[in-house]
Amino acid sequence: MLNSCHRSASSDVFKLHHRRRDFMLNRSPSFAPLRTEARVEYLDADFQVISPGDHVVCAVTGVKIPLDALSYWSVDLQEPYASAEAGLQRVIAQREAESGGD
Repeated sequence: MLNSCHRSASSDVFKLHHRRRDFMLNRSPSFAPLRTEARVEYLDADFQVISPGDHVVCAVTGVKIPLDALSYWSVDLQEPYASAEAGLQRVIAQREAESGGD
């Protein structure tokens, strides 16, 4: 009886390991290291890749942003942001610069 339970547990462990291995082999490219910075033209509701790459660099924080995760950018300044907060920081700094730092 103990052997059959042990075999069942072993086969369950194997199945879990097998599933995990399949996941690792088929993982999304966003998990891969970011190697090449893309040149991008930022449009109103989309962006166009001008020069191939897998990421852009946030203009405020310097964080690498995978292209498939890019959600925030400025069309006027033609720069990407890692988050809405980073974009807001840039807008505030831009307005202060335009008003003379008042």
